[in-house]
Amino acid sequence: MNKKNTKYNKELVVHDQLEQEIQRHKWIESQKAGRDIGHFAAEQDWLCNHFPSWKTAEWEKALKTLETQEKKKLSKVIKKAPQKV
Repeated sequence: MNKKNTKYNKELVVHDQLEQEIQRHKWIESQKAGRDIGHFAAEQDWLCNHFPSWKTAEWEKALKTLETQEKKKLSKVIKKAPQKV
């Protein structure tokens, strides 16, 4: 898989995650209001009030994943390195 396809697939995953969060928010807010508030209203409210913290949390998860992967790679390199006596 080339880098362009990988980037495109990651963008699709993020878009799907955002859409799921907005749909969840729409359901919750519609339940509170006792009526369907509509997709646009839910989307605008979620983007203004929840997106910044969601984005921060997603970045933190991604960084932790990268950190864990790098630690695993480093431990493999250390194990394979010749031991000096």
